[in-house]
Amino acid sequence: MDPPKSVYRTDNGTVVIELVLRNVMQLFNSLDPSPFHEKELDPDAEEYIFNAFVDQPKKIPVKLAIYLPEESLTAATREAIILGIHNHFIYKSSVSERELRRLFQRGRMVLLIAMGILFVTLLAR
Repeated sequence: MDPPKSVYRTDNGTVVIELVLRNVMQLFNSLDPSPFHEKELDPDAEEYIFNAFVDQPKKIPVKLAIYLPEESLTAATREAIILGIHNHFIYKSSVSERELRRLFQRGRMVLLIAMGILFVTLLAR
C-alpha cells in the first residue's frame, strides 16, 4: 500500500509549505506596532504555518516558502521576515514550555493533596 500523498508540493524529498502574499503586512499582526524582528505573526498565518508543519511526518524535511511581489522584496525585508517568523515561534515555544511546567507543578500539588486525603481516610477507616 502506498503512503498517503501530501497536499503540499515536494522538492527533492523536502515538503514545501507555500504562502503567497500580496504584501508583507499580511504575514504580521497589523495591531502590533513593534519592528519586524519582534512582530507577532497574524493569527491566521501562524495557525496555517503551525498546522502545516504539524501535519508532516517527523522524518521528512520541511521548508517554508513565502512568495511576495518583486517590488516589495528587498534583502532587508527578507531578513526581517525570517527573523520575525523565527522569533515568533521561539516565543510561542517558551510560553508553551512555561505553561506546561506550571501544569506539572499544579498536578504534583494535587497528587500530594489527594495522597494525603487518601492516607487520612485509610487511617480513619
